[in-house]
Amino acid sequence: MDTIWEWFFTMSPGTPLNSSLEAVGFETCYFVYNLGSLFLSILYIFFKMVVSIILRFFRRKNKKVKAVWKWFNEGAFWATPLALYIESYAALVMAVILSIMQPTFSEPGQKIQMYFAYYFAALTFTGPIFFTWFMIKNFDRFQNEIWLEHYEPLVEHLNTQTKAIIIHRIVFFARRILLSFSLTLTSTLIY
Repeated sequence: MDTIWEWFFTMSPGTPLNSSLEAVGFETCYFVYNLGSLFLSILYIFFKMVVSIILRFFRRKNKKVKAVWKWFNEGAFWATPLALYIESYAALVMAVILSIMQPTFSEPGQKIQMYFAYYFAALTFTGPIFFTWFMIKNFDRFQNEIWLEHYEPLVEHLNTQTKAIIIHRIVFFARRILLSFSLTLTSTLIY
C-alpha cells in the first residue's frame, strides 16, 4: 500500500517513529500512510456519494441512468459510512494525532497529507458531538423499523427503548479518544 502513496504523493513514508507504533501499523507521522487501505475505503464512499448526487438529477430521464444511480446510492449514505466511521474511529484518531503532533509542510505531498489530517481531525472530534445531538433529537424515531435501517450502526446491539444508548455512544467515543491519546503520547514520549 505504501508504494501507491509514494507514487501518488511523490514522497517516501520516512523512518518509523518507534518500534511500538510500527508494530500496530502506525509507522510514520503521515496521515494517509498510517491509514493505508482504510483511506481508500473512505475515498471510495466519498466518490460514491458524489456520483450518486450527480446522477440523481438525470435518473428520471433514462432507465439505465436510474439503475446506475441505484447502484451508486446503495451503501453510499447512512449505514455504510456510519459503520466505517464508528468501527475505524480509534485508528482515525491515532492517525490524526500522530500527524498533528509532527506537522510537515515542506513538500507538496506533505501539504496534501496535512490538509487531509486537519480535515479528518475536525471530522473525528466533531463527529461524536454531532451523533450525540442527532440521537437526542431523533430518539423517538429509533422505534421506527424503516428509519432504523438507515442509522443501525449508531444503535447496533443496544436497547433502543431507553435513552441510555445516548450515554453509551458518548462513552464509546470518549474511550477511544482517551485510548488513542494515551497510546500515542506514551509511545512517542517514552520511547
